[in-house]
This record gives sequence, structure tokens and C-alpha cells, in this order.
Amino acid sequence: MRPVVCMISDRRRFTGQAQGQAQGQAQGWAEGQAQGQAQGPAEGEAQGKAQGEAQGQAEDALVASVGTAARAGIDLVQVRERDLESGALVRLVARCIAASKHTHTRVLVNDRLDVAIAAGAHGVHLRGDSVPAPRVRALVRPGFLIGRSIHSKEEAARVCAEGGVDYLLFGTVFSTASKPGMDAAGVDALADVVSTVPLPVLAVGGITVGTIRGLGRTGAAGIAAIGVFADTPIGDLPRTIAELTRAFQETQPRS
Repeated sequence: MRPVVCMISDRRRFTGQAQGQAQGQAQGWAEGQAQGQAQGPAEGEAQGKAQGEAQGQAEDALVASVGTAARAGIDLVQVRERDLESGALVRLVARCIAASKHTHTRVLVNDRLDVAIAAGAHGVHLRGDSVPAPRVRALVRPGFLIGRSIHSKEEAARVCAEGGVDYLLFGTVFSTASKPGMDAAGVDALADVVSTVPLPVLAVGGITVGTIRGLGRTGAAGIAAIGVFADTPIGDLPRTIAELTRAFQETQPRS
């Protein structure tokens, strides 16, 4: 059975490169002014402009990646950009939805139900410490997708008992730079959670083509990841998605 594959966004992976280039351009612009003149205001203006351009470049790169991943068959995209203000986040989510139009990809927003509704997203992914899912379910249209992060089988059982959730995201399964200092739960813990609940469970944390090979046997419904997508050149995303899918299926129990 084909696994569910979810790309979680982190535009900062693109922002670092874009800002470095833009800040270098700003410094060169400021240093090119007439010698002896005060550079404070001019340099500040240039740096502000450069940072704005870098932000735009990072978001453009993210949206382009979402479009490419959607056309390659990715199932879910979770927009997880906690530092963006509401208006900017709504615009970014709307762009991701437009980029994945005419595909089966569904775009979710991390924890911000207001943004998800305003942008017309397909659903919301709730953090472990967020509001109860039934409260969210009461506010949304039929078919609106609700996921939730969990970190133990006890938490998974409680969330399922509360109701209102369509899928669970369990992790971190392997060590990951996205969650420094957090202990890896491991494959056996994932299998334990899967056997405890009736809902689909996605594995997250340290997912690569190499680590994913042992996940199919756990009964998990699929995977979610940041780094394996953010660190892949956009032109290689279709191949990466295909490799992840194939590697997961290799260890799935044969029916």
C-alpha cells in the first residue's frame, strides 16, 4: 500500500542562503557611497530592503517546492511558519494552495485554525499542547482535515478517545536537527502507538531514504518530514518522493 507522504515547511532553510546573498549586496551598495559621508541611514535602508528581498526569495522558493512536490504526488503539505505574522502567513498558505491546484495534495496549517480558514486551507495540524480537536471540529466544514502531534501511546489513546482527529503524527522517531536535544523514540515505540489506536499514524523525526526502510513493518500509514525535503534541490524532489515511497513499501507486511 502506498504510504502517505507529508512535507512540513521551514522556509528558514531557504532564508539563510537568500539573506546571505542579499546582505552581501546591501553591504556592497552601502560601501559604494561617497567616501566620508555618513552611511548610517543609507546602510540601514539598504539592509532593510535586502532583508525584505531575502524574505520574498525564501517564500518564493518554498512555494515553488510545494508546487513541484504536489505535481510529484505528495499527499500533504503542512505549512509550519510560526514566526510569520497572520497576514503574511495567510498569503503564504494561499500561495501554497494555488501552487498545488489540480493535484490531490492537501495543504494544512500548523496550529493556526484562523489562518487555515482565512486562506482556504484543507485542514489544520494541531500541536500536542493545542486546543482539543472536538472544539476545532465544531467550527469547520465537513471534510476539513485535522491532525495532531503525539509523543506516547498514552497520549495517542487519550486523543483518540476525545475524537475529532483524522490522523496522528508521532515522533520524534529518529534524532533530528529540527528538534535538537529531544530523545529519539525509536521504531518500536512507533509500532506500539500504531497498535494502540485505530487512526492513521504518520512517523516524523529524522526521516530519510535510509531511515525510512524500517518503518513500513510498523503499520504506520506514512511519514512526515522537514529536512529531507528542505535540503533537496527542487529539481530532485520528484525523485526523492519516489525513493521515500519505494523504501517505505519495501518493508510493509505482504498481504
